[in-house]
Amino acid sequence: MRSKANEILKSIPVALILTDSQLKITGCSREAERLFREGEEELRGRSLPSLIAFDAEATSQQIFVAEGIRKDGQRIILECRCSPLKNGFIFACRDITEEVIRRSESEEYRHFFVRSRDVLFRLGKIEINPAFCSVLGYDLSDLVNATFQRLVHPDDVKKVVEEISKVFRGEPARFEFRMLARDGRTMWFEVVAWPWIENSALVGVEGILRDITDRKEREEELKRRVRRLEVLNRVLRHEFCNYLTTLKNFVEIAREDPKSEYFDRIDNVIAQALELIDEVRSAEEVERSEELKPVNLTEVLLREIENVKEPGVIVTTSVPEDLIVMANEMLHVVFDNILRNAVVHNDKDEKRIWASANRVDGWIEVRIADNGPGIPDEVKEEVFKEGFKGESSGRTGLGLYLVKTLIERYGGSIHVEDNEPEGSVFVLRLREV
Repeated sequence: MRSKANEILKSIPVALILTDSQLKITGCSREAERLFREGEEELRGRSLPSLIAFDAEATSQQIFVAEGIRKDGQRIILECRCSPLKNGFIFACRDITEEVIRRSESEEYRHFFVRSRDVLFRLGKIEINPAFCSVLGYDLSDLVNATFQRLVHPDDVKKVVEEISKVFRGEPARFEFRMLARDGRTMWFEVVAWPWIENSALVGVEGILRDITDRKEREEELKRRVRRLEVLNRVLRHEFCNYLTTLKNFVEIAREDPKSEYFDRIDNVIAQALELIDEVRSAEEVERSEELKPVNLTEVLLREIENVKEPGVIVTTSVPEDLIVMANEMLHVVFDNILRNAVVHNDKDEKRIWASANRVDGWIEVRIADNGPGIPDEVKEEVFKEGFKGESSGRTGLGLYLVKTLIERYGGSIHVEDNEPEGSVFVLRLREV
């Protein structure tokens, strides 16, 4: 039965490609073999996006335009129709390369140009389809006298000019660049451009733009996560090596003098190692926390203040009720680290902390001050870098790095100021809900 169905598929006079749900090719018609100049056995098992350049999101569209790549490297322009199947998709592909080159002004082409969900453009004579305006937020009237360079991100203008110049020399081009939407957002696009020929004469450049902003943001977030994991790995290895070396030395001394104070030092090193494990656990939770939601900052801050209170620690608070900010369940890590630093790095008999919060122009500003030794100007920014440890610090160097990571993820900011007459002030701003 399957062989019969496969034979029917092979005989259909249309370039059809079957894929599974992961877009792996499972079969194709003979017309598809001719179109891509490869046999079914060569195509089977390949990822369709390696054959036709498109994002997986295109499977939600009924029709889209994409660039195809033949076995010999020749690039062709395809009109593709996608239909879902029970366990995959079926793609019908039509080579429109010659039509693109000829660019007949037929009613059929104009219908396609206007209805396409992809951004289509022509440079030379001003001509763009409605999708261009829709994606970038412009009205057609905004673009009548606009140069292409005005819409391109300033840092990418040179690159775009170089690539488009190649097209004016008769070479097709494919590249990625940024454009500026009407509302000021920066958007990423992948462009395929080719010479615009009319009556055997080059009159400009035309092409297809595809919005890849979401993909780029996912790639950047993945890079940031990899960097953070590399930092955690580096700090973890470095710190544990230090702890083990110190323990080894203390144990050797304690063996020779069982009554020595080095047993207390061994306990201290073990406590520091356990603290490192806790902070790494917090870092892992930070990596897993993504979705932001309204959080009662007042409740979180006051709870963490209660956790640091002990004999010799005096905390003064001025925090209004029910301050709501955009954050997540990891907000407590921010206040826990700052408050504990205020205690750990203060060698006074009477350690004082002042915590306040106020509304400032749509933000909640939290100020946590102490009467400790203060932070020199030259390291006020360094304290938030991964692995930073002050000269007198016995802590891991992860805490304030995690604090800054979280605050930035919440869309806020943090910095350190001098407290008067002594100590430091950590100033945080988070968006009020």
